[in-house]
Amino acid sequence: MSTVKANTLQSTAGAATVLTGQEAPKHWISVTYSGGTPTNEHSLNVSSIADTAAGECTVTFSTAFSAATDYCWVSGTLNTNASQESITCYVKAASNYKSYNFNTSGAGGLDPEGFYVVSIGDLA
Repeated sequence: MSTVKANTLQSTAGAATVLTGQEAPKHWISVTYSGGTPTNEHSLNVSSIADTAAGECTVTFSTAFSAATDYCWVSGTLNTNASQESITCYVKAASNYKSYNFNTSGAGGLDPEGFYVVSIGDLA
C-alpha cells in the first residue's frame, strides 16, 4: 500500500479544503464566554457563531453535513462556579446547531464559561 502525504487538500475547483477520513472529526469548536459574548477560540469547519440569547448560541458550519441525521457529536460545557451548574441541550440541522444551557436550579438560560463540541458524520 502507498502512503500519500500532504499539508493541504483542495477540491478540484480549488475552493474549500477537502475534509477526509470517514472516521475523522468533520467539525470541532472550542468556545469561551466573556461578559455573555461567545468567542470561537479554535475550530474546524465553522463559518460563524452567534449569541442569540442568554444560554443560547448558534454554530454554523463552513461545509454542511448531508442531513441533520447524518452526524453525531461529543460535547462538554465548562462552569467552575458551583451555583452555575448547567444542563446543555443541542438542536441540530445539516448546516448548523444551537446549544442551550440551562441553570440546574431552574433559573433559566445561562451562558457557560465555555463549551466544546466535536462532530463526526457525512458532509454534503
